[in-house]
Amino acid sequence: MKYIVFLGDGMADLPVHELDGRTPLMAADKPNMDRIAREGLAGMVQT
Repeated sequence: MKYIVFLGDGMADLPVHELDGRTPLMAADKPNMDRIAREGLAGMVQT
């Protein structure tokens, strides 16, 4: 089994007026992240 770990360090941000009140992550074009979130599974792994 293969695992991919995404560490979203620094993704939390404040809304920006110039982005119509959206955060930079909300405004970004991120089709690959959206697809992984839609089709992937979330869970915990003991290491």
